[in-house]
Amino acid sequence: MAIKEWFDQGHKTCPVTGRTLKCHTLPTTSFVLKRAIDHWKSEHRRNLLASACQIEGNQSAHEIRSTDERAILVLEQLLFCSTAEDRCASVKHLISLGGLQYLTQRFELGKLDEKTHIAALLSCCIESDGGCRNYLAKSLNKACLSELLYNKQVRSKTNGMLLLTELICLNRRTEITAFLVSLKKEGTMNIMHVLLVYLQCCLPDQKPLAAVLLLHLDLMVTPQKHSIYREEAVDSIAVALKSSLTNEKIRKNCCKALLILGGKFPLSGELLTESWCLRQAGFYDQDSKTNSLGNVEDCLSIDKTIPLEEDELKTTEDWWKNLASLLLGNGNKSFLEIISKCLGSKNLYLVRTCLITVTWMSHALGLLPDIDFHLAAFSALLPQLKQILLNDGSIEHKVLASTSLLNFTKITECRMLLMTIGEEILVSLQSLAGVTWTSKQLFQIISGES
Repeated sequence: MAIKEWFDQGHKTCPVTGRTLKCHTLPTTSFVLKRAIDHWKSEHRRNLLASACQIEGNQSAHEIRSTDERAILVLEQLLFCSTAEDRCASVKHLISLGGLQYLTQRFELGKLDEKTHIAALLSCCIESDGGCRNYLAKSLNKACLSELLYNKQVRSKTNGMLLLTELICLNRRTEITAFLVSLKKEGTMNIMHVLLVYLQCCLPDQKPLAAVLLLHLDLMVTPQKHSIYREEAVDSIAVALKSSLTNEKIRKNCCKALLILGGKFPLSGELLTESWCLRQAGFYDQDSKTNSLGNVEDCLSIDKTIPLEEDELKTTEDWWKNLASLLLGNGNKSFLEIISKCLGSKNLYLVRTCLITVTWMSHALGLLPDIDFHLAAFSALLPQLKQILLNDGSIEHKVLASTSLLNFTKITECRMLLMTIGEEILVSLQSLAGVTWTSKQLFQIISGES
């Protein structure tokens, strides 16, 4: 870039010697040399990864407890000073060398500063290979994880919080509960207080993720009682949602937080709530070339390949019901209003995330007894859901909107309100009727065919 700038300024001499140059433009990239350099980097990265894991692999127990952080520093440089593609490849190679076992051991034996670095490395491992999430959730020392949260250093708290956020994205809700119970042994109320203080002081883009953690812990301890923890968490999510309309950095973490709240995770731990919602609506999966028409009883299935136990079904439904009443109850209209505004956003990722949230939330509302509560939610969301069916160009968005409306029709009062304006969306629903069973059923309800 410096050479290019030198030529762009009109210079025809060498800036060092002052001699006139025969060529006054940048030469064509040597792709042969570039490939040789990339190959060298790849080979040496693999060697360095292996060396990092072996630095302490042959040491005695006493030596392992030493303050030597060379291996961790080498790994940190390799993973965080490379492209996303190279980082992913390095992480997978690191895991194949037994790197996770090595990192969890150092996480337990190292001092605070080393634990802080390792927490960031483990989050990087999960991001690159979600398959290691379950192993870490079971193997990681919970007392050491709590130590990061209790520490006064902001970086330690942040890295600990981000790692915890990743670790609750487990395959089943019962597994998430079991993980939180293991944290409870380290003093859940103390952790909740630490998270509350962190939530009040952290950067705006970190607030939605911290709020999600706080809600998980709070609902496990006192699901039926008023709590300042959940009140602060819900308010933080609402504020973050409002900011996400204009702030991209906040939007990214806010969307992730919403997906975690109602999340469906395969064994890899990826956030696939949208795929789950579309599949349950009967949306044709172009990738698998199969029609995944489902039924109402199967709508909570997390993974078609894994039988859904009764405990898992109940735990998932209880979680959704508690969340729905928490986010929308007690006259709290701010969350509804901002979700409605987000549904009208021009950012497709934000719209889709909010649609996914409304889809599982509308299902949960049908399981709750408070009718006025349901009507308030339906009235706030109906205009935007209708506009999405009428004007949105994304078929996935229309499928999610029709599924949400179908969920609301299971509530008598909401169904009657929908019938009064339903004719406006009949044409759109008719075009979707051959795509999903939810759209077909909603069309039949509104048109009076059923």
